[in-house]
Amino acid sequence: MSFKKKIAFVCSTRISLEHDDRIRKVCLSLSTLYNVNVFVLFSDNREETGTTSYGIPYKSISLKSRKYLSSGKLLFVKAYEFYKRFKKSLKDYNLVWVVDEYAFVFPLLYKKRPIIWELHEIPQHFISRNIMKRVFWYIEKRCSYIIHANKERLDYLVDKGVVRQANKHSYIHNYPQESVIVPSYSSESIQRVKDWCKNQPYVYCQGLNMLDRFPYNSVKTLIDTTNYKIVVVGGFHKEAKIILEKEYGKILSERVFFTGAIPSIDIPYIIKDAKFSIVLYESSHPNRMYCEATRLFYALRLGVPVVVGNNETMRNTVEQYQCGVVANTDGRDLSELKNAITKLLDNYEEYKQNTVKNKDKFVWENDKVLEVASKAF
Repeated sequence: MSFKKKIAFVCSTRISLEHDDRIRKVCLSLSTLYNVNVFVLFSDNREETGTTSYGIPYKSISLKSRKYLSSGKLLFVKAYEFYKRFKKSLKDYNLVWVVDEYAFVFPLLYKKRPIIWELHEIPQHFISRNIMKRVFWYIEKRCSYIIHANKERLDYLVDKGVVRQANKHSYIHNYPQESVIVPSYSSESIQRVKDWCKNQPYVYCQGLNMLDRFPYNSVKTLIDTTNYKIVVVGGFHKEAKIILEKEYGKILSERVFFTGAIPSIDIPYIIKDAKFSIVLYESSHPNRMYCEATRLFYALRLGVPVVVGNNETMRNTVEQYQCGVVANTDGRDLSELKNAITKLLDNYEEYKQNTVKNKDKFVWENDKVLEVASKAF
């Protein structure tokens, strides 16, 4: 009788295990060959055990240090307590898979099992000072593999002298799973969008709750440059919305539908019928310069062309497959943003065809996840 090897998946999440798309996909991939248990720290510091809707058991803890230290203070103390609380549980597993910079203490201190360290962001704390680079080099030596979100982020760390053992590093894009649409699926959120649009074409926007995603510029240029409806999924920056309301009055409510938060399972069904989508990130910070937004990949996977800012990673993807237009700005220049939208609309059929032709390029790399895990044992 053969037994599946066991993987301890250690992570923290600002949202939930149900809505953290990448954590869900990695766990599902690993669970096809291994027994996976999640050890998680939630943003609200709650302690509980349970099983996710996708069948992965989990346990969360509450950190005392979080109760007494304000956010952003003495992160090492919190990270060390995170490690100490879960350390004893790890002995029952064959492999430890830890996620994000916050979990660096696990590969730094834990030596009884092979470890994979997955970095969703650029680990900024290990770049600025030589002493921290040395800490990273030690962690690098300890890890079986270190996984990054894309090639550009890995190249950035190589350029900064952080990476020494390139053979231990790999990257896995945050592409959608192969099947993102179920033909018979419907929901209240999807129906609300359909009822509001009344079969008129619309542009899809998402995640405009922060200024570094240019919420005002995104909506303003779409109102001024197109005749389409605009569907904004998720939150929207409060002050930006106030300015838009003053500028456009009732035109805003006639042209723009702010859905608010909706279940993540509903989102692909709203993206798929969009004319196009717009994805912008302020580019002064490396994590945003080299970002790959999940909503970008969902649009491309569903055959929806895009307008993106000139952030390097998004630019490389869009230019390689000619699946949309790269603006000559990260989003802060309104005139350049309008030029990009106009270019997309003037050549729409060409970009639409290219996007549909290449949509199968943007599928979650399940085999790559399993390959990394198998080599680590």
